[in-house]
Amino acid sequence: ERLRKARFLLVGDSHLRNLFTGMIAGVRNLEFAIEGHPTNSIKERGAVYNFRIWQEEGEEGAAGIIKDDLEVIYGGGDEPNPGQTLLHEVNSECEGLHRCIIVAFIWAPRKPDQISSIPLFRKIKPNIFITGLGVYPSGTYPTPDWIEPISDSLLGIPQLQTVVFYHWPYGRQVWEKKSKMIDDFFNKLSDRTQARPLPLQTHYVSISPLNQAAQMYGENGLQLKNTWHSICSLHYSFPEPRWKVKAFEPCTALIDKSYARILATLYLSDFRRGKAAAAGATQHEGVPKATKRVIVCNPTACVDSEVPLH
Repeated sequence: ERLRKARFLLVGDSHLRNLFTGMIAGVRNLEFAIEGHPTNSIKERGAVYNFRIWQEEGEEGAAGIIKDDLEVIYGGGDEPNPGQTLLHEVNSECEGLHRCIIVAFIWAPRKPDQISSIPLFRKIKPNIFITGLGVYPSGTYPTPDWIEPISDSLLGIPQLQTVVFYHWPYGRQVWEKKSKMIDDFFNKLSDRTQARPLPLQTHYVSISPLNQAAQMYGENGLQLKNTWHSICSLHYSFPEPRWKVKAFEPCTALIDKSYARILATLYLSDFRRGKAAAAGATQHEGVPKATKRVIVCNPTACVDSEVPLH
């Protein structure tokens, strides 16, 4: 019931898209899943994804059948502005429905892409915002030129209660440097969350898929490219034109479905924590500052801890 009108917004690169795909596979209870996507030349014109789960009111007040649909919108041609199409769909699709959950994904792999998407995700008004920076060298670290505009925009969304920053430990990332910058991002949110009706909950989630753990480094000390993803993908190959599945693990999407389940769990947990904190603040000395909840996962288990900021 607490998810009855929730809006999830994912903004990032192909790893966040894997998470989006895993959420769909989990909701649909799919045994196997393969992800298809276009070339970068098409995605650079704009790419947004909209997954909706809804339930109409049944006869005499009874709950109706649960349904879902997926819409993928690419820029160019008849869709010069896919973001505006997504915004219209998000704000109109749930009208008059008993239950309606929106899960939207904006393809924005680099920091400038995410910053330019700020007007869009402010208008979408998500309850939970999920982002990450990783694969592109220009976007690996959450530097001040990203932290300031992103945090300011998130704090201006009154419906927002949960922010999740995902990290995939691959490539030549200097973890000490990135960890400090993630803390800077969360501290920025924490410093101003007291002015909000509900305190903003922040979560850092580190993801280590099985194939990364097993094949972490090549001979030159770099992670291999084929360890970057844990979900199978569909490719159109040349010179002999044919479709083929690119797979490094069985195409069960088990890992990504598990990580997507974490998001729903965090949202429900934050709903209870936020309500309790706001209720306590009316009687005591103010809304408590946000904490950083650290969740480190591999395919077999997650370790959850809460870390005070500052």
